[in-house]
Order: sequence, then C-alpha cells, then structure tokens
Amino acid sequence: MVRISDEHSPQTAATTTNGTPNFSKKSNVIDKIETTGDEAKEKKTSMKTADDVISRIQWDERLKKIYFRVGYIDRFLGLQEKPFTDFDFEIDLASVNDRCSTILAIPKHRIQYFKYQNEIIWDKETRTDNVFGSTGSQLTIYDIIQRLPPVTDNNDVTTNEDNERSVKPEMGEGTKFVPRCL
Repeated sequence: MVRISDEHSPQTAATTTNGTPNFSKKSNVIDKIETTGDEAKEKKTSMKTADDVISRIQWDERLKKIYFRVGYIDRFLGLQEKPFTDFDFEIDLASVNDRCSTILAIPKHRIQYFKYQNEIIWDKETRTDNVFGSTGSQLTIYDIIQRLPPVTDNNDVTTNEDNERSVKPEMGEGTKFVPRCL
C-alpha cells in the first residue's frame, strides 16, 4: 500500500463551520511516499541504451558490422529490420529531407533490437543485453560470437536489393535452372 504522509502533503483539510472540508495550499512539494510490506519493488538493473550498442558496434574493431541487423519501429510500416551498415547514425536527423534522401536515419528511441547473425543480442522489450551483459545475463557479444559457428564468406551467397541473403543453386551437368517467378 502506498500512502502520502498527511503531515507534509501539499493540501491540508481544515473544516469550515458547516463541517465540509476546506482545502488550502500549504506547500508546492510532495515530501515523501511510504511503502509498506510486500509492495516494496526491487529496482531493475539499468540496461545499456541503443546508443551504447551502436557505439560499440561502430568503434570496436573486433566486431564486423556486416553481421549485425537493427530492428526498429517505422511510423507507417511498423516493425522493420535492416542491416546495420544501411544506417547513418552520425547524421543530424533534422538535416534529412524525407522526400529526396537516400539516407536511412532513424531516432534511436525507435530501435527495438539488434541481431548478430540471426540471434537477438539486445532487445528493449524483453530487457535482453548480450552485448555488455548489463541486465545480469553475464553474456557479452564476444561470448555470443564464440558460441555461434563462424561465418564463412563464400561466393555462393548473394544479396538482393533488400540485403537479404540467398544461396545460389549449384549448377551441375543435367541440372536445369528454372527461374522463380514471383
């Protein structure tokens, strides 16, 4: 149960001659809120921000930016995911003109998650932080990289205009290549 102490509350009730309460302003400050018993909540550990994760990916030379993806909320399209390298995090958002710009810049508070390969390493909603380990998971990005199989750069992998990866089919003798129609 939460209650505000009566002795220091901003308004105190005084009774008038007819017995109705008369509220008068005593102070502009609400002094103290007391909690009792079981309702005392534990304070959550502070989580590193999306800006911290961006800085880590940008400036840590051991991390390859091409393996990271950013999930963000678009005002009109909802949840979107794009490669980290598509964003320009250094640009001032006020200088971007939506109509004629090819720059992908979003406010950092719209970022919902970061992925390394296909694993979510930072998520705002679930308070997951496997980049720094700030929420108590004790995992860092280096633990994740070490655990996942190494990414090999081969010539059989291509990307389309949305930077989605696909594997080229192997063309052997007697194999017909049939183009896929959308």
